[in-house]
Amino acid sequence: CYGHTDVGLDESFPQEMATISKKLRSVYFDLVYSSPLTRCSTLAQNLQRNTLRPIGYDDRLKELNFGKWEMKRWDELQLGGLTQWTSHFLEKRVPEGESFADQCTRAIAFRDEITQNHEGTVAVVCHAGVMRAILTHILKIPRHTVWNLQIPYGQIIKVNKLDNENWLTSFE
Repeated sequence: CYGHTDVGLDESFPQEMATISKKLRSVYFDLVYSSPLTRCSTLAQNLQRNTLRPIGYDDRLKELNFGKWEMKRWDELQLGGLTQWTSHFLEKRVPEGESFADQCTRAIAFRDEITQNHEGTVAVVCHAGVMRAILTHILKIPRHTVWNLQIPYGQIIKVNKLDNENWLTSFE
């Protein structure tokens, strides 16, 4: 578990960053926001070349806070506690951490703030949990189905606001 822990980059990161950058090379961003964790901020710094403004780092874009479980292997965790959490992850907090509902609250607050205060093209570099939290909200799908949203590492998701209630989403 390494939600809030700032772990180093995988050796494949330069190649993955090149692939993402190539897909987005013709896109100009009015703003770039990022989780402050290295595994997102490094990519955000690369994307920032397509804008004149500094990156906005926001803690609300961090992955789930795994509290006492941070940096522990799943098989090291006490089976009863892990099973109880996975069975009720929506509302059950990890010991000294947060629940998925907590993550949704902060991620959706970020999304609401951005959509109310900014127009134009905004890049948000964040973690899969944050993406799932925002997507369950804008797509109006039940949170308990969140794991049905397959979001591979390096996924690009385009979200267009059609009006105050409707959104268009596509995955690349």
